[in-house]
Amino acid sequence: MHLLSPGTSRRATALTLAVLVLTLTPTSATAAEPIEPGVEPSAPAIEPTAPSAEPAAPSATPSAEPSAKPSAPAAAPDDAPARSAAVAAQPIDVTAPRDLTYGESARVRFEGAVPDGTQVWVEYQRDGAWVRSSIGARASGGAGSVSWTPGASRTYRLIADGAASSSFSIAVRARVTYSAPSSVTKGSPVKARVTVTPARSGTMALYYWSDGVLRKSSFAAKLTNGTGTVTWTPGATRSYRLYAPWAELKNFTVAVTPKRTLWVETSTPSAKFRSREQIRIDATIMKHGRGAGDTPYAIQRAGLSSGSWSTIARGTSSSSGRVTWKTNPSQSYRYRVVPAIPGGLAAASKAITFQRTTGSRTLEARASELSRSMGDPVGGIYSISASILNRHGNPYGATSARYRVYENGTLIEYRVGSKRITVKTDGRIGANYLDTRYWHSSLGLPHYDVRCGLTEGGCVQRFSNGALYANGSSMSRGVYRAYGDTDATEILAAALSQAGYEEPSWRRNKYNTWVGASNAWCAVFVAWAAYASGHSGEIPKTTSFSRYVSTLESRGVLRDPNRQTPGVGAVLIFDWGTGTPYHTGMVLSRSGSTVRTIEGNTVAQGSSDPTRGVYVRYRPMSGVWKWYYPSDLR
Repeated sequence: MHLLSPGTSRRATALTLAVLVLTLTPTSATAAEPIEPGVEPSAPAIEPTAPSAEPAAPSATPSAEPSAKPSAPAAAPDDAPARSAAVAAQPIDVTAPRDLTYGESARVRFEGAVPDGTQVWVEYQRDGAWVRSSIGARASGGAGSVSWTPGASRTYRLIADGAASSSFSIAVRARVTYSAPSSVTKGSPVKARVTVTPARSGTMALYYWSDGVLRKSSFAAKLTNGTGTVTWTPGATRSYRLYAPWAELKNFTVAVTPKRTLWVETSTPSAKFRSREQIRIDATIMKHGRGAGDTPYAIQRAGLSSGSWSTIARGTSSSSGRVTWKTNPSQSYRYRVVPAIPGGLAAASKAITFQRTTGSRTLEARASELSRSMGDPVGGIYSISASILNRHGNPYGATSARYRVYENGTLIEYRVGSKRITVKTDGRIGANYLDTRYWHSSLGLPHYDVRCGLTEGGCVQRFSNGALYANGSSMSRGVYRAYGDTDATEILAAALSQAGYEEPSWRRNKYNTWVGASNAWCAVFVAWAAYASGHSGEIPKTTSFSRYVSTLESRGVLRDPNRQTPGVGAVLIFDWGTGTPYHTGMVLSRSGSTVRTIEGNTVAQGSSDPTRGVYVRYRPMSGVWKWYYPSDLR
């Protein structure tokens, strides 16, 4: 006890006496049970099937941040066997955690009649006697804290010269980890693997929440040397616990989803792609273990790390359930295939990631990546002569090129300085290109991959001197070509695929259906051709001709034919010499004062049949009011 000097005030005396008040910490040697098991179900072999609201998970046992921590749990106070002598103790108040998980640090705060600088030691009980450890801390201002990592449940006290705390107990529970699926299809079993550290053998009972009560099931994990498994078939989405007196795994949830009638299998790997390269997804829609033929599906897309899925294309599987879909993305995305049937009975494919990158791509590297879709090579690797490169404008500024033919397409590598760019031509477009003798024809060399994923199953590819377009509709399943040295030829090729189409009735046709109108549709047709070839927005999509013209005027793109002569791919607006615009079409070629065009909402050249449709026409330049290039609106 401290002595007070004669000059000490009554207030100081009261404060000093207050410091000597002892606050006892509970001395129970065992931690409180963390859960209160409910009544075990009378028929525990299966769980109740109705989902129930789950209560909030109990808060974790608070543990203070340690100020000093041994390197491993074994380095607990047990490593100092010196037995402590009995002391006549002044009070030390302590605040300590009651229980910890194995590996967690215990931080004990103390205050009391401990002079500054006094060493405070941790002692623990063993065989009925107190043993002093090597763990301690010095007091500052009559207080301080000491930290260590207990290796087992023990009873402790803090002791200093002439002062001691009451005993306090810290229970150490084993650390439990598990691996199990977070969701299963209804009727499927869950098999959870449980690991306990430090290793021990025993049984951990499986509890589940039902109607706000934690109930014990008939299932348990039987552990041998720290590991074991528990298997059960959940009837509904629930939260669970694994519990033993010496360890506990708090709430984990297993979701139960409806049993799927259809699902999608795909072996398409995630991959990287360069600008304008094509990606391809191959999948099979399955039903009862077999391919589900003629099944509608949706292609969905989402961002790499987040974002909701959105549908970007639809189709129908083949008679064997096969799905093949191609596109040329402008940025990185995740994709998946989803059977389009109601009722939530279809499971989507796994997400496939395609990530855009830059850099060289050699023929060999691309062939290796595309080996499954390109098939085997049918010849060696050959060079393309410099004269052919020069004749076709040296794509990308290439100084040399080489190619190789495969069962399902051709790869062409351009050398641009130290960089390599490899382009693929395949499918119906690749076959048509092969039939016309590749670059020995007027088309020239391909500038980039076939671009697919367009409306009506369309694909298009740009070449040095033109474009090829393949339409997937039953009306025009051929391959169509347009010649020219700009990418407007892609729009022309798509427009040519529609030549010969006749509207079923007055202003009732596929193009007006596309815009949701029933007006004169010449402008709607050229906008549709741009959309079908992947050039949306380069020709205004409007529901009326007057709005089409006013949009072009407001954009300031219209050119005077008396000052500038339109070339291949230009869009003409005709006034028939009246000064008032009436009609529009696209230039396929020009000879002197006559232009050859592709137009919608017109009649066949020289025909007396009044039925309106899509036809190739010959028009005098004198009938042109204004004109523009689609690229002017980019």
